[in-house]
Amino acid sequence: MLVQAGGSPQGKAFAARHMDIVIAALGTVAEMKAFRDDMRERLAALGRDPDSCKLLFVVAPTLGETDAEAQDRVRRRQAQREAAPEVTLAMMGSLTDIDFSTFDLDAPLAELTTNGQQGTLKRFLAQGRTLREVASNYSFGFEHPVVGTTRRVADVMEEAMEQVGGDGFMFSGPLSRRYVAEITDGLVPELQRRGLVRTAYAHAQFRDNLFAF
Repeated sequence: MLVQAGGSPQGKAFAARHMDIVIAALGTVAEMKAFRDDMRERLAALGRDPDSCKLLFVVAPTLGETDAEAQDRVRRRQAQREAAPEVTLAMMGSLTDIDFSTFDLDAPLAELTTNGQQGTLKRFLAQGRTLREVASNYSFGFEHPVVGTTRRVADVMEEAMEQVGGDGFMFSGPLSRRYVAEITDGLVPELQRRGLVRTAYAHAQFRDNLFAF
């Protein structure tokens, strides 16, 4: 099983030739649809069945017992990002292979290059004029629309995938026991009730299960 993340032109060209799965972190339905259409065209041009490469989009829901509670969590997380931009920049550095601690947070951004995730770097740098602004506006994946109760978030995810026509989402977020439980015990059952997530695995191997759904 060959899995790749990253959305640079070079990365997509490589993925179209070799990958079984491509993981993409995009913020809007329009971006996800454009990415999927582009990848399927690349696969077909190389003589591959477009369905032979699964496209999974990063989703980072913020859940609450009510929509208001979920929105409050978003506000508190935003306040933490503004108070400690270094934490966000460290996460960015782990993806882009750049040590942002060596830069002035408030200086205008210059053009940066990396041997890490080039597409991810480009998306980050488009989110502000300085590193402080980038950290404040930080978004990685489908994040802002998926805020609310499990029902509301499931509605958004279902509608998004209907428009994109894609293969599914890959959950991201804080790896706390609370967050994992909110996803596995709250959101996933709601998605299962809609027939959007399977309730059992028919095969012994991960690859077979992935391509069966």
